[in-house]
Amino acid sequence: MKQTIYLAYLAIVFLVSLVLFQAIFPALGAVLAFIIGQTLIELGWHYRQSPLVLAVIRPLVRGLIFTITGLALYSISYLPIEFIITEIKYLTPSIPEWTGILALLFWIITVSLIFPYKKINTLTKQTLFFVFLFSVGLFYNQYHLEKVYREYLPKIYNYSPNWGVQGQILIIEGVKFGMVWQGGTVYVGEDKFETVEWTENKLVVQQPVSGNFGIKELSVLRWDGIVSNPVSYEFRDPNRLHQQ
Repeated sequence: MKQTIYLAYLAIVFLVSLVLFQAIFPALGAVLAFIIGQTLIELGWHYRQSPLVLAVIRPLVRGLIFTITGLALYSISYLPIEFIITEIKYLTPSIPEWTGILALLFWIITVSLIFPYKKINTLTKQTLFFVFLFSVGLFYNQYHLEKVYREYLPKIYNYSPNWGVQGQILIIEGVKFGMVWQGGTVYVGEDKFETVEWTENKLVVQQPVSGNFGIKELSVLRWDGIVSNPVSYEFRDPNRLHQQ
């Protein structure tokens, strides 16, 4: 029975690794790493009363388990929050690297303090632990694919002002707008803004003469036909401004 479960582990490792890496050799490498790791764990457990194991190997195994578990929790907590802030809500193009490092250290230290290491010796608990790690791996793979896809898209993070009249200068800040020789177009509704300055992360455009007043969606159309996230912009009637 134990051998059957072990073979099932190997099959799961291979299949999940194949999905993650999209290649057979890395998947086989993951299986080999699993076999080596499992062998080392069994040897360490068998000789757990040995002075060498007590002094060296056991702390290394514990540290490895704590680190892997901390990385798993980091992947399902901090990374989704960062993704929402940068890729969904468009609050900022990036979050400082030190925040991610602190989050990772927090999880590793927390796991080292509360992880029930001595209690995870039964086959059932080991199975649950591996299932948890594989689930996190699948989650991270989907996150990574979505992250890579969205990182390529043009994105508007800041723009000022959020309303204007004909001839008004509008400054747009974001990422992936394309280089100056590639260019693109800024649209508000069906009206096209005149480009004054175009760079990868900043656009300076001028509002055209238009009678289509009201709040509309502003977006950046990149040279390759990819459209940015829309934001609200208001065309105001200059005649009404004089009346206020």
